[in-house]
Amino acid sequence: MAVEKKNWPVDTYVDDTWTDVVSEAATVANVIVCNTAAEELVLQLRVDDGAGNKVATILPPNIVAGGKSSTLNVRVVNIAAGQRLQLRANGPGIEIVASGVTQ
Repeated sequence: MAVEKKNWPVDTYVDDTWTDVVSEAATVANVIVCNTAAEELVLQLRVDDGAGNKVATILPPNIVAGGKSSTLNVRVVNIAAGQRLQLRANGPGIEIVASGVTQ
């Protein structure tokens, strides 16, 4: 099977609800986070087992300043079949692009 480079963008979600960023078997190398809102927001990232149970915390609750962006160089986060990389933010304005590969 060929390795395919891929980006997973997310710019819509429900506040304070876990939202899928990557929902397929993949290896994630980078996550770009942007807060387009004027106010600071709290962002979290995790891997879950596909049934809503946390497998790993990738980013604990973290404040993202209004109008700022950053890159999380996670190096290698393996998302197994059935698992999901998820985000949770406390308000509108977070945009994320995860990048990596699938097989």
